[in-house]
Amino acid sequence: MKQKLIIKTDPDMPLLPVHGVLGGVTRTGEIEMLLYTDTDALPAPRELLLAEDGSLVNEEKAEGNSVAEEETRIVQRNVHTRTVMTGDQARLLAGWLLKQLDILDEVETKTANPEDLPVPGYADMEEGKEDLKPMDEKKDDTPGRNSKKQGRGRSR
Repeated sequence: MKQKLIIKTDPDMPLLPVHGVLGGVTRTGEIEMLLYTDTDALPAPRELLLAEDGSLVNEEKAEGNSVAEEETRIVQRNVHTRTVMTGDQARLLAGWLLKQLDILDEVETKTANPEDLPVPGYADMEEGKEDLKPMDEKKDDTPGRNSKKQGRGRSR
């Protein structure tokens, strides 16, 4: 049976930069990823004194402001995406990312002019799926990651 895949994107889909990932293997044997972005937190509100000419008067003189000797940078970590996937899906994602990095490395070594870069279509991580063997077709009997032989049901 043939299958047709239609990809639609939400016109309000936000662009979210990713600075890092949190997570790991869950008790159910899946991989959970929390993608986050780090930003500087907004400073606490302060009262500023302005002179008649609009210039700033020494901030320490404003009521209620306590100026610390040493300021601390406050970083706000915003988790904006939570994903959960099986080991096989994670392998596909890892393979897809590595392939994109290979393409990026190849492009970066060939040209430094961004206008000369090819504009490829979207690459689907499913394209490499046929290269993966299902977990139950492994040749050896050694339990690997995400293997049911590892005893997932054990209490920790």
